[in-house]
Amino acid sequence: MTTSESLLTRNVLEVFNERDSQKRLALMKALYREDGVFHESNDASFVGIEVINARVTEVLETIAPELLFRATAPEERNNDVARVSWTLSAAGGPIVLSGMDIGLLKDGKIAALYMFVDPPRRG
Repeated sequence: MTTSESLLTRNVLEVFNERDSQKRLALMKALYREDGVFHESNDASFVGIEVINARVTEVLETIAPELLFRATAPEERNNDVARVSWTLSAAGGPIVLSGMDIGLLKDGKIAALYMFVDPPRRG
């Protein structure tokens, strides 16, 4: 069974880096509640594992395959809320995107995930 402390980190490393939608769906079933919600930083929301999986597919189709999501610090938890910071980059390359995921956990799974994207880096 997945520990609550690793849910968001696994989501970043495994779900958002898995290009095969069927493999990703199996991972998501272990991490998310069936009625889970994914809230993007642009106020878009996606409800249910299959819908979230379809959205992740859309996102990954816009990202070059050599770019990977990476957790940048250990996941932190406060009762039923967890957070993890992440970056998107090629191995050894510059950071293309960074942000933080905040998750509401229930019954050992992600009930709601809120994605925050950092403003573009300058310079």
